[in-house]
Amino acid sequence: MGSFLGITLETVSRTLSRFQAKGLIDANGKLIQIPDFDGLRAI
Repeated sequence: MGSFLGITLETVSRTLSRFQAKGLIDANGKLIQIPDFDGLRAI
């Protein structure tokens, strides 16, 4: 994902962790679900 976006793996990991802590996504391994699509879109 980082290569596709042109950012480092660490940045992707930190960002996904922040999104998960806010309840915007639910990440489990390679599976990512978006329970709060509107909240994620608002970022």
